[in-house]
Amino acid sequence: VIRTNLRIGGSNPPPSAIFLMSAGDFYSKYYTEDGQAKGRPFAVWSLGYNRCAAKSDYSGFQHRHPADRRFSERTGRTLKSLVLVFISGGHGRFRSKPSGEMPVPANSVFFVFPGVNHFYRYDEETGWDEQWLEIDSTAVLPLLEEAGVRADSPLRTFSALPGLASVS
Repeated sequence: VIRTNLRIGGSNPPPSAIFLMSAGDFYSKYYTEDGQAKGRPFAVWSLGYNRCAAKSDYSGFQHRHPADRRFSERTGRTLKSLVLVFISGGHGRFRSKPSGEMPVPANSVFFVFPGVNHFYRYDEETGWDEQWLEIDSTAVLPLLEEAGVRADSPLRTFSALPGLASVS
């Protein structure tokens, strides 16, 4: 469940969305840099979800993002920020130079590190449900390093009791 009243540092993000799209299978919100980091432990640059059905054309989802966030399988993409991507259903693949290509099963989080060219997509047979949070990495990278999450090992998979993942 993605809650749009995200609270950071005790207050709601300012109404500085520069790009907002919503549909039954897609939601995204992108924020400007003005005021996002002031007085907060970290800045949120974007958040959203994407329900990619099996057999759908992944390139069709790219137009739903601002031009500086789009990527292709051939060229990948490099961001300045850290992105946490949670795959709640389906499965796919993630690729970067430090990690190589790796399978991404359901109930996994992978971390897209700043300055690392990457590409990911769902399996055409299963599709996937993805949620993401793009944040400024300054305060978070030391915590990830301490937890052993690095650009060469960006994936964590969670197992839970049956039905726990569907609790909202």
